[in-house]
Amino acid sequence: RRVHGAKVDEPAETLTVNGQQYILEKFISAGEEGRVYRARKADAAIEASERYAIKLQGMEHGKYEASIVEKIKNVEGAVKLIDFGPCFSEGFHCTVPEWLRGGDLIALERLYWDARANVPIKVAVRMARKVAQTLVRLHDRHIVHAALSERSV
Repeated sequence: RRVHGAKVDEPAETLTVNGQQYILEKFISAGEEGRVYRARKADAAIEASERYAIKLQGMEHGKYEASIVEKIKNVEGAVKLIDFGPCFSEGFHCTVPEWLRGGDLIALERLYWDARANVPIKVAVRMARKVAQTLVRLHDRHIVHAALSERSV
């Protein structure tokens, strides 16, 4: 089956975080810190539903990350945390931030590369300014983004 043009394995896997059931629509990535999926709330229509990122992590790291995300919930430019808590019976912790549409800086660069063009200076400066302003707001709260890269912007 396809959801928003993306192939999704049948049947769709679900998980529950703090009583809210989510349907995992697509596997996004896996790394040292856990697995990331695109998801939607199970009680919402596919077409109208907002999307979320579901990050499954080990219990300790997940609790730590959720505490950090909770501290930045009102920082302009930072990702918004929708929910967090234990999920699955295997001892995972889930963080549920908003799903950010678009892509990362690598995808943007690839888009311009494929068009045989450079990222316009105005676009690059505007993006750099937004990142810098968000980092200043985070640093004002004594939070340092330890994994800042073109994949996390």
